Amino acid sequence: EAEVNLKRRMVQVGFMRHYDPQHVAVKNALTADEVGRPILYKGVHRNREPQVTARSPGSSEDDFARTVIVNSAIHDLDSCRWFLEQEIESVFVQGVNTDPALGHDAFDLITIHLSLSNGCLGMIEVYVNAEYGYEVGVEIVGETGVVQTNPNEGRVLRSHRSVMQPVHQEWLDRFGDVYL
Repeated sequence: EAEVNLKRRMVQVGFMRHYDPQHVAVKNALTADEVGRPILYKGVHRNREPQVTARSPGSSEDDFARTVIVNSAIHDLDSCRWFLEQEIESVFVQGVNTDPALGHDAFDLITIHLSLSNGCLGMIEVYVNAEYGYEVGVEIVGETGVVQTNPNEGRVLRSHRSVMQPVHQEWLDRFGDVYL
């Protein structure tokens, strides 16, 4: 109400991907119709460790799953709507526990399957226990092409019959500048 009365924005939720150069480049490609009508959205979101490692007394594994969705997957859901300019019509979420130390049903790996308003499908993977590092990426399949973010920034080393590229340690390494 204060924003409406002042006729200017005062609050912004931390959806920083709208300002990330890689995400903006994908958005620009979609706006310029470079891949045709989007038909499939794929998002990947991997954190090095769960943001919630212990539960308070009385909390449940369901609380952990909600935290994974609210702290991590929410960014991918926002990105999907922002990129495609479509509304989500149906959602199916499935999860597994990859680390029994988190609790029996503390799903640290979830997949989210979406149906969107313009006949597009979506699939989001959120894994909050990827010990190797932090990664976020998106790929959008259109009727005439595909556009995606780069998996990581930085060097790519090819040596000894392998390809190696550094992976960010945490989310601030990847998105610290765009929060500013």
